[in-house]
Amino acid sequence: MTGAPTAAEGYASGPPKVGPEAAEVKRLCEERVATWKSDGNARLTEGDVSGAVECYSRGIDAAKEAGVEGKLLSQLYLNRAQAQARIGKQAEALQDSEFALEHDQLNGRAYWRAATAALGLNRPDTAAALCMRGIKVLGDSDTLSSLLEEAKQKLEEAKRSQEDTQRAASSQVEAEEVEPTIASELSERAAALLRAYRDQDEAVRQFENIRRAVKLFQASLQEDSNNEEALLGLGEILDEGLGGLEPDPDAARVLWMQAATTGSQRAQLKMCVQALGRYACAARRAALPTSAAEGSKPGHAGTGERS
Repeated sequence: MTGAPTAAEGYASGPPKVGPEAAEVKRLCEERVATWKSDGNARLTEGDVSGAVECYSRGIDAAKEAGVEGKLLSQLYLNRAQAQARIGKQAEALQDSEFALEHDQLNGRAYWRAATAALGLNRPDTAAALCMRGIKVLGDSDTLSSLLEEAKQKLEEAKRSQEDTQRAASSQVEAEEVEPTIASELSERAAALLRAYRDQDEAVRQFENIRRAVKLFQASLQEDSNNEEALLGLGEILDEGLGGLEPDPDAARVLWMQAATTGSQRAQLKMCVQALGRYACAARRAALPTSAAEGSKPGHAGTGERS
């Protein structure tokens, strides 16, 4: 970096506190800071944003070394904030603008720059606070008032979006936490009995489990005639004649058809399997001699059980 004066560089730690040279050194230091600022402005105008940032940074460092504060240091921070914003560094622009306000709370452009950077960071609450703070300090300002309205609008939009998200999340939780109905509780208990029965060896199967399951399935259907679990489970028992019951595949098919009308794919699959079983039985009967077919004619297409 070139172009900045070096007359005060010998006083890197700041001007002496006393002595005849103090005033002169202070003046040279202030000139040095001002020159860094001017050089940064020129580079920013030329489009050399990175160079401008470096000049302003050197000026800020020089000001701190020389004990220069107030408006000049505030302006350096503000100018660097402007350069940072041009290259998309909104967080740095916000920070520099706030530093500018620390050194000069009457720097009106610093309020605007800080609020604009905050909006760029999607922080409308911060932007609104900065605008209100600036209006309180400076008085009425069309620029800050306009920016404040924009910030308030974004806050309202964010609030509505948050409320919509919360409502959607609440609806999902409510759907997930719906308490089971009486019908579903009854059908689940019956289904558990049916599974327990199937898991037992045939020699020790308890028909009472099936009879209890039938009653529970029927009770479930009284509460909800379209309960899928009850329609499917009761249909299985009737189709196969479980628990010593008389096989009734036609009644089973009626139950499964009712479940299928509500969109149950499991019911559709069961009807297909049952139809294939009937077709296989018919094919076997057709292949046997008439006397043999009559002697082996099954009661239904399922397995059948007897107590």
